[in-house]
Amino acid sequence: MLCAILTCAGIGTRMNSRIPKAFIPFYGKPLFFHALNALHAAAVFDQIIVAVPHERLVYTTKKIREWKMNEAIAIPGGRERQETVYLALCQLPSNTKYVLIHDGARPFATPDLIRRTLNAARRWGAATAALPCTDTLKTANGQFVQATLDRSKIFLIQTPQAFRFDTILNAHKKAHMDNFIATDDAAHVERIGHKVRIVPGNRLNLKITTRDDLKIAGIFASKLL
Repeated sequence: MLCAILTCAGIGTRMNSRIPKAFIPFYGKPLFFHALNALHAAAVFDQIIVAVPHERLVYTTKKIREWKMNEAIAIPGGRERQETVYLALCQLPSNTKYVLIHDGARPFATPDLIRRTLNAARRWGAATAALPCTDTLKTANGQFVQATLDRSKIFLIQTPQAFRFDTILNAHKKAHMDNFIATDDAAHVERIGHKVRIVPGNRLNLKITTRDDLKIAGIFASKLL
């Protein structure tokens, strides 16, 4: 089986909203719909797990049925993203071979990017969408620059990310046992010694974190959705 996990359980503290971030209205639908629709349109997944806040479970299940996305199911997520992914991984069927993980707050991921990331994972075992860094990067101590970094080796990581199921499940289990926290799923796989393949991402594959991000995304929405 090929499965996907869409993380929508965060409350979006930096968004300063009473509504969980993934459920903020965006271009006529809840924000997460657009990421879910891209996964659905990729037409490669046997099951898509949509992890949401517990109080949004009934609403999400109703919407999934309304949108006729029969391969999608809603489950309650965790308090943090890492816990949410781990809970979702533990609910995937045992015959899952590969799993793709995507953020519900990235509405502009395309079916093509999803398929390319999944295909890279099928060849290499682990893959992430990423962009080469084009800005100059420096480290600093307080108000003064310490060093300039070699940006040719630095990438800006996005989702989707995809993995062999047994690899990512084992990596998350180890992180859970070790109380290790990471900001993306690829870091857990790297930690157990597995290489992660870079897949060229998309500069418009924005992650909506703040109100300003939402305004910027709104400028692109009419052309991209």
